[in-house]
Amino acid sequence: MERSFVPLVGEQMMNRGMEYLRGELAKHPTMRPELRAAVVYALAEAGDTKLAAALECAVVAAQGPGGPEALAMTGLAMLQVHECARTQVAAWW
Repeated sequence: MERSFVPLVGEQMMNRGMEYLRGELAKHPTMRPELRAAVVYALAEAGDTKLAAALECAVVAAQGPGGPEALAMTGLAMLQVHECARTQVAAWW
């Protein structure tokens, strides 16, 4: 069976990318903190507004070894999605 190529445009590409990243977060609960933070940040930059649980996980993961970079990226993601209260909690760590 021959598959036809259908190019994705603008919003379709963004939505597929966000679906993929959300799926990776779900599949890999023990993802390295800095990688989890980068994925959450990418989702925030893409306009995903359903990040509360992912942000919470990222903050907890960032409190371990190698956390400063992860915590900084998670804080930027929080600011992007206007989670100011959580940003202050993250800054405390």
